[in-house]
Amino acid sequence: MFLRLILLLGLLSGLPVYALPLYQNDFESLDVNGWSDGGVELAPNGSTRFLGLFARNQATTFTLGGLTPGRSLLFQLDLYINRSWDGNSNAFGPDLFTVEVVGGPILLQTTFSNTGLPGFEQSFPDPWNPGSPAVNAPRTGALAVNTLGFATEGDTTYRLVLPVTPVSSVLELRFSGLNLQDFTDENWGIDNVMVETVVPEPSTVLLLLGGLGLLAGWRSYQRH
Repeated sequence: MFLRLILLLGLLSGLPVYALPLYQNDFESLDVNGWSDGGVELAPNGSTRFLGLFARNQATTFTLGGLTPGRSLLFQLDLYINRSWDGNSNAFGPDLFTVEVVGGPILLQTTFSNTGLPGFEQSFPDPWNPGSPAVNAPRTGALAVNTLGFATEGDTTYRLVLPVTPVSSVLELRFSGLNLQDFTDENWGIDNVMVETVVPEPSTVLLLLGGLGLLAGWRSYQRH
C-alpha cells in the first residue's frame, strides 16, 4: 500500500520514479533460460526472433527468482497472435489466451481474432466472460498488424503490460492458449519481455512523508 501511494504521488506530481529492470529478453541471442517450453523461432519474413511457436492447448511457464515479496512488478511483453484466430466464435473456438500466476490469480484471460467476418469478434482488450463476452472488432488494441510475414489472416502484435505482486521470492507466470488449431492454422509467440520493479526517487518519498505528516496534523487539529 505504501509503495502504491508513493507511485501515485510521483505520477500525479510529475516527480520522477525509477523503473529498475529485473529481466529483459528479445530472444535474439537464442536465450530461453527461465522458460519451461518453447524454442526461439524466426519470423517468416526474418524481421525478428521470438519465443514459440505455440499452438493447440500448449503453454509455457516463466520463472523469476530473487524477488522481494510484496513489491509490485510490471511484466511487459509483445504477444504475437498469428494466422486465423477466431475470437469469440463458438463454431471454431473461443480462441482463448491466458496469463496466470502459478497457484495464484489470473492476470489476463481473453480472446483474440484475426478473422474479419461477422461472429468472429474478440474480447480483448476486455477480459473473457463466457456468459456475456465483450464484442470488439478483430485486432482491437493492436500495436502492429502484419509485420511478421505469416500467411492466412496474417499476424497481430499486442503490447501487454501486466502488474503483479509476488507473494514469495520466486514468481511463476504461466502463458497458455486454449481451443487453438495446429501450427499451420493458429499459433502464438512471445517477444520483447521486460520485468521491472518501480522505485521512487528519494525526493518523492520525502514529499509523500511530508504530505502524510500534514494530513495527520490537520486531522489532529480538527479533532481538537
